[in-house]
Amino acid sequence: MKNFFVLLLLINFLVYGQDVKKPEIRVYGKFLSDTLRLGEPVAYGLGVYYPSDKHFYLPDSTFSFGKFEFRSRDFEPTRSLNGISHDSVVYWLSSFEIDSLQFLSVPALMIEHGDTLFYASNQDSIWFKEYVHQVPDSVTANNLPLKINTVYERVAQLTNYPLLWLVLAIILMALLVSWFLFGNRIKTFFELIRLKRQFKTFIDAYSNIVEEIRNDFSQKKAEEALMLWKKYLEGLYGIPYTRLTSKEISALPENQIVSAPLHVVDRFVYGGKNPGGVDAFFDLKGFSETSYYAKVEALKKPAAIK
Repeated sequence: MKNFFVLLLLINFLVYGQDVKKPEIRVYGKFLSDTLRLGEPVAYGLGVYYPSDKHFYLPDSTFSFGKFEFRSRDFEPTRSLNGISHDSVVYWLSSFEIDSLQFLSVPALMIEHGDTLFYASNQDSIWFKEYVHQVPDSVTANNLPLKINTVYERVAQLTNYPLLWLVLAIILMALLVSWFLFGNRIKTFFELIRLKRQFKTFIDAYSNIVEEIRNDFSQKKAEEALMLWKKYLEGLYGIPYTRLTSKEISALPENQIVSAPLHVVDRFVYGGKNPGGVDAFFDLKGFSETSYYAKVEALKKPAAIK
């Protein structure tokens, strides 16, 4: 609403004195305020009347406004009537100069036959309003005529996106190179961690069940220990041990060593006989330990696997 009101003031100023019978080029510039305060934005209006067959451009933020610093701008759409077009814009400028009277003239640009022609506006002035009229040459800090402002001002943090994308690209490239050079080692490292966790979980659970069987034999506990042992080997080798009988397991390569303890455990599970000892269960535990360490060594030396 504030910007719209300022634009109306500018339009009224530019329309004043318009002569539609003379389609001449006229550029006007004017401060829309009488005074200027240090660092505070002030509105400056710029307008141009020109024949509708011409092409005019008003300066943008890249233009040098002399002692003034560009803050923002508000455009008024081009209006044409009787062969005359009118463009206008309001610039919001600020100044950190302390000259009592400050001047500004902003040109309009016309592009014609590939050339750029500058049409300067009239030079307008604005008064600088001082807060401190006189400061002595030597004065203590306590007596300085300062204005104190302790209100917190939030400052927007700017993100350096080009640098951010560059850093992300470097990180991604480093990850790809690392994976290309050390991918197998990385996969082996995490696989060894997984196997170690599974082995520890199995050993703890299996040892607890065997201890319960030692203290108080139970056919159900014996069956639970056997199934736990089969599940661990199934996860270790990917072979469906849980669906194989003890005889089928013993027939697998390098499994003949567990033939006798499996036969004893089957008698406990299916015959319900009290073993009087848990040596067969410990034999199965020792086999699982040997299988785990063999798997670990095979992962560490893949070249040795034929």
